[in-house]
Amino acid sequence: MSATSRFASRLRGMIFRSRLDRELDDELRFHLEMQAADNAKSGMDATEASYAAARAFGGVAQVKERHREARSFAGIESIFQDLGYALRAMRHNPGFTATAVVSLALGIGANTAIFSLIDALLLRSLPVSHPERLVQIVAPYRNGLRLQHFSYPMVRELAARGGMFAGLAGFSSERFDTGDGIHTVGAFVSGGYYKTLRLVPVAGRLLTESDDQPGAPPVAVISDGYWARRFGRDPSVIGKSIRIEGGSATIVGASPPGFEGMDVAQPADITLPIAVTPQLEPDYRALTLNYNYYGRGIVARLRDDLPIEQARAGAQAKLAAIWAQAYLATMPSGQVKNFGSMEILNAKPELMPAATGWTDLRPQFQKPLLVLMGIAGAVLLIACANLANLLLARSTARQREIAIRMAIGAGRGRVMRQLLTESVLLAMAGAGLGIGMAWLGSRFLVNLLSSAQRNPILLDVSPNTHILAFASLAAIVTTLLFGLAPAFRATASGAAGALKDSVAQIAGRRSRLAAALVVVQVSLSVLLLIGAGVFIRTLINLRTLDAGFRHEGVLMADISAPETVQRAAQFELYYRELTERARRLPGIVSVGLSDTTPLQPGFTTYDFKLPDKSTGEATYDRIGPGYFEAVRTPILQGRDVQFSDSRGAAPVAIVNQALVRKYFSGQNPIGLHLQAARDVEIVGVVADTRLQSLREAATPTLYVSMFQDGLTPRFSYLVVHASGSLTQASAELRHEFNVPFRPLDEQVEKTLIQERLMASLAGAFGALALILATIGLYGLLAYTVSRRTHEVGIRMALGAKQSQVRWMVVRDALILLAAGAALGAPLAWPLSRLVSSLTYGLTPADPSTIALACGTLALFGVLAAFVPAHRASRVEPMTALRVD
Repeated sequence: MSATSRFASRLRGMIFRSRLDRELDDELRFHLEMQAADNAKSGMDATEASYAAARAFGGVAQVKERHREARSFAGIESIFQDLGYALRAMRHNPGFTATAVVSLALGIGANTAIFSLIDALLLRSLPVSHPERLVQIVAPYRNGLRLQHFSYPMVRELAARGGMFAGLAGFSSERFDTGDGIHTVGAFVSGGYYKTLRLVPVAGRLLTESDDQPGAPPVAVISDGYWARRFGRDPSVIGKSIRIEGGSATIVGASPPGFEGMDVAQPADITLPIAVTPQLEPDYRALTLNYNYYGRGIVARLRDDLPIEQARAGAQAKLAAIWAQAYLATMPSGQVKNFGSMEILNAKPELMPAATGWTDLRPQFQKPLLVLMGIAGAVLLIACANLANLLLARSTARQREIAIRMAIGAGRGRVMRQLLTESVLLAMAGAGLGIGMAWLGSRFLVNLLSSAQRNPILLDVSPNTHILAFASLAAIVTTLLFGLAPAFRATASGAAGALKDSVAQIAGRRSRLAAALVVVQVSLSVLLLIGAGVFIRTLINLRTLDAGFRHEGVLMADISAPETVQRAAQFELYYRELTERARRLPGIVSVGLSDTTPLQPGFTTYDFKLPDKSTGEATYDRIGPGYFEAVRTPILQGRDVQFSDSRGAAPVAIVNQALVRKYFSGQNPIGLHLQAARDVEIVGVVADTRLQSLREAATPTLYVSMFQDGLTPRFSYLVVHASGSLTQASAELRHEFNVPFRPLDEQVEKTLIQERLMASLAGAFGALALILATIGLYGLLAYTVSRRTHEVGIRMALGAKQSQVRWMVVRDALILLAAGAALGAPLAWPLSRLVSSLTYGLTPADPSTIALACGTLALFGVLAAFVPAHRASRVEPMTALRVD
């Protein structure tokens, strides 16, 4: 018989098993009856004839089994038998099953949720042709930063000179008003964008260089997803107009499915050429075409005729050669120094891989997410150790059953497979529930990250092949981690050994492994509790830090000057009236003006000249009267900016203590002059303020009057210090000025998103690890007490007191806790050094944090030991002595 015929025959045997079993029974019965009839003819009575026929035929059950093995896939059938038995065992032990599945689901779900975010931010390649050949151009900037955004003229210059690339384009994320109050995420791109990415439209055409020219008619490309959601993929939409801001654009095509732009955190539904911005919103977006507007990322494609590394090296060298030329070509004569651009001019551009797209979230959250992944992995290990202990206890209780199965012919491999099948089912159930938890958890993480952004983050964290593969791998690994040891242990003694051993002997062997697993749980829990303590204390340290300003009770709003005021250049009068109106409202203590507010992006560092002609460097801020009073930054010397410091008055400036310490060496700076954009006289000194980051010490700062530096204050922040209810004050201010006011507290909290992420998740994982370790310790002690009932009875019969029995159990718990702490605490020092950049105000392996973590674990460990200890002390000696 051919292999195909044998396979078909076995397949029929599996499918029609019941029918074939009935036919086999009929056939065997026929043979036995015929043999019995022959025996009866030879003179035997009916009963003896039947027995003789059965003896001559042999074992009927063995014949049936051999026949089934020959006609079907015996291995597959045995797997189904194992699955059925495992399901019945899980159904008969609902408490154990629920504990195991939920523990695994929490561990797998936490890991999968964080991996989903890591995959979306760091790993997922763009759906374009050969994404590995895409690079992003960056320029090392001051303070170790990398400039990733450039002006539109710079993009065009590099594209014109970029023969070293197969294509080069600029891009930036935007939000467009598409009518009826709907704001749609989109992007402005240069003409070579789709050519560089090598995309093919799903309908119509994509943008080209001719679309990105001054005066070209506005056209747009929509994403395939947006086409489906809003237009139902109606082909007639191509060629029609869509409202964009104050104008409209013609839809010329739809991009291919899956591609939603270079910015992975802001998927673009509508893409427009950069050059059409003046036609859509002349008042503001026209400024984005200027040489001093740095808003465009640059993506380029390496040439195809060279290997990737060789193409990258060649492009890097040629880019460095033309960098300064291209930059100077974008700047008006004499403007380089005025805008503090020498660092960019002299920068050595770099090429970074862009296969996974771009997002400004990566520098901030890459390391925190990887650290959280490690923490979640430790939680999963603790859960696995817990389950291994539960399965060890179950295997001890089932030892007689396992021994009997092995005694009647089941091989060790067959029994191990049965036990591993139970573990696999638990892992699969945990992984299935974990994926559901991961779906919710990943969206919670995205919402948490969005809380610190101006616009919501739209990361795609829906399950995909990467995530499902990760969850499956996690399920396989957990099965091996918590299933193999109990399976090996359960079958190690063999049938004879297991039947001879007493339950106490078996329990002794199991409890040693169980104790080792509890020590591992405790050590990992100590590490996670220390990590949680470090990140929580970091958040507390930054929240209670004296940053040089007060944010409690401060409200702010962006107030734009009307066009009539701008045309008449009556800014001083307009803003004076504005502040006076705010001061008259109930509950308002002080009012000030500023171009920027603390911890807001936008502060710029410029050079200035000191009286001795040497050069200094300072952060530059434009303020109006009352700002320092509103944020309660004390003026230490001199005076504040006043409304009289206007265009016709002598230019004045206020400096902070850091600038005085660095450049004036204890001199009184009042009355001295600095040469910044113009000559200014220092009229005041204020306390140091951490303007750009709570983590960074105050830098030299130069405050100038917003009415004197030559730039018209078209808009400004009205900063208000209110007493009493902020909600009521905000309502009064909104009614007065018809603009929303938001608390400065919110802005401060947004800068702490990384710390809040680490503190909240590390704290949650630390608490979960503490609970799992406590349950594991309790389970081991309860199991040990139940197996030592005979010993406890003897001790009490010989005169042991209840307190001594309780101490015996608590002492065992303390030994396990001490062993775990001794193993875990020393690891905190090297691990804390790896995350030192995420902490603040703490030394590596902070002693007080370690002590608090160990103390917390010890407290919970003693509580876990209390119930088993109390139960042991209540054992009746006569009852215990009868226990086998």
